[in-house]
Amino acid sequence: MARKENHVTRIAQLTSKRFPSLSVSEGVEELVRFVLAKQNALEREWFKKNIGDDARDYANTSYFLRTLTNKALGEISHLGRGDIQRHLREKTYPFNSLNKKTRETLLDLPNSWIHGAADWLLSSRKTKRVRQQVRI
Repeated sequence: MARKENHVTRIAQLTSKRFPSLSVSEGVEELVRFVLAKQNALEREWFKKNIGDDARDYANTSYFLRTLTNKALGEISHLGRGDIQRHLREKTYPFNSLNKKTRETLLDLPNSWIHGAADWLLSSRKTKRVRQQVRI
């Protein structure tokens, strides 16, 4: 029965065939491991920087903001990026009505999610209000 090759060994063999000058040294497999590790580290770093902002992020973050008034949500939409963190830390308006645990949770989230959640929640409240007015 043939021995199953692992991923690194297979890449090392293909690399040796493609670049015969590398096959002289015995460190082809080590080189492949190094390159794969660097590639993985770069991809992880890229994903950390490019956190996706999508509807799920906004909907989940809006759960923490649901107790705020429409005026407070509008104020969050107009705050600058650094202002959100400052207002959360100092427990000032528009975050002063939130409890400590919620504020600490929001401090750990990206500012863009808080902005997006406030806009999303405010727009969903406005559409509900318009629908109620149409029924009357």
